[in-house]
Amino acid sequence: MNATSLLSWWPLLPFLPWAIALFLIDARTSRLPNYLTLPAIPAAGLVPLAIPGANHWALLGGVAWWAVAFGLPLLHPRLMAGGGDAKLALTTGTLAAIVAPLGAVAALGLSGVMHCFLRGGQRAGRDRASPHGPAMLVATGAVVVASLIFR
Repeated sequence: MNATSLLSWWPLLPFLPWAIALFLIDARTSRLPNYLTLPAIPAAGLVPLAIPGANHWALLGGVAWWAVAFGLPLLHPRLMAGGGDAKLALTTGTLAAIVAPLGAVAALGLSGVMHCFLRGGQRAGRDRASPHGPAMLVATGAVVVASLIFR
């Protein structure tokens, strides 16, 4: 990928401070505030339209990740994600699928693995749920960067 085509992906840059803020808030409080998650959903849906060569069906990646967040508890109650995680999944899934159509699947899998490693550092037997948001955000960032580099 040449530098000119890489510059066309600038609409993704505003999501970096947003992701850092959400990462820090969720890691500290185990909450993802609506004032950060809700406005990002339509923004992420519009970003693919502003980038030449982007996957214009990327919003389907967000919907797929959101469906997984709501569908997993049907398999087992311990697989439940919080409402903030489901709202975040709409944005992270969309962003991960902007560059590569299967990016949402890759970010979903990577975030699950990352969350397991982060959760492994906690004492066994604790009922307190650990936040999923940080792993979702880091996994999405990794998939987007890797997709841009290896495009």
